Amino acid sequence: MYQPSTTGQLVPYIKRLLVAEGSGGAATAVIWPFVDQATAEPLLELLIDSNVLLRPKTLSELKPLLRRPYNLNINMALVEQWLSNEAFRSDPAAKISEYVSGFVREGFYFPKDFALDRAQWLQRNSEALRYNGALQFAYIALTKKLLDSREGNDHTLRQLTRIRDADIPRFSCCLLLAAVSLFLKNNQHLKLVGDKTNAYSYVRAFFDYQIKKKKEAPYITARYLQNRAGDLSLWLSASLFNALGAEWLGEPVVVTQDKILHRFVFRLMPLVSRPEVVSCSYLSSELPEGGRTEMDELVAALGKPHRGPPTREEKCQRLRNLFALANEYCDAQERVELDRIWEEWIVPGFSAPAIN
Repeated sequence: MYQPSTTGQLVPYIKRLLVAEGSGGAATAVIWPFVDQATAEPLLELLIDSNVLLRPKTLSELKPLLRRPYNLNINMALVEQWLSNEAFRSDPAAKISEYVSGFVREGFYFPKDFALDRAQWLQRNSEALRYNGALQFAYIALTKKLLDSREGNDHTLRQLTRIRDADIPRFSCCLLLAAVSLFLKNNQHLKLVGDKTNAYSYVRAFFDYQIKKKKEAPYITARYLQNRAGDLSLWLSASLFNALGAEWLGEPVVVTQDKILHRFVFRLMPLVSRPEVVSCSYLSSELPEGGRTEMDELVAALGKPHRGPPTREEKCQRLRNLFALANEYCDAQERVELDRIWEEWIVPGFSAPAIN
């Protein structure tokens, strides 16, 4: 069973990343997601994204790169589908069975009742998944509106401080993503160390409305929020599962074709294998020296004392507060979309038990 490193050493990104160019043209990244993760286990556990879920041949193409036996874990890809795909949520067992058949043709084995078991697992944890999805939707909406603002850096800092101090659920990874994204918007000349592309270009490409590719409207909609939450879910789900004591069968590695994850998120904001805490880190060493101090100060300013586990009433009220805050930054048609998410997505799953 995988055990995290106890040395406290942070593993540089270049030693946590393998990249393969697939036959389909898209680069597939294999990432050790935990920055304090030792890499000595004989068996890998592949945590795949939805792109790989829909194209099982990708794993066959990775065999020469991995050079170790591996176990397949599709749970996080299923969570991504559950977040962003309404057709999947309407009949998960049938869709999972369809996905699994592709991996069976590639030589993978799944128990007879795997599809039904995973569908029941998703349904059993529907409330928790809805709650965590809701947090992502609201934080993504806040970040997008702040990125679209034409106000200067001082305004950005005031808004981040306001979000930090609000009586809302503290989703530290999403707040960190917002802070880093806004910092790079105000410092668009910065490139990650050794990179030829401005770092903000990854942020802009991710948060931009994809009107043609994903048929999104040119404003915040439920579809837009679900698509972006789906893209980030592998990053957030891996941390959540680890915090909840997931018994990895091998050394967990992420397999993704999402550029935002492999070129930006897992490089600059890798996960930390702390027990019982959904936790990510920030590596200023990935920025050029001229940008590190200011970014370090911004990240440090976001810290708040731990409040302890909330009561159900506190949890519900803080979620209401979070959506009310997001509403303040949105225009009328976007508020209609947030209200629709609240009624259709959150109300049916407002109370959120732990995943089991």
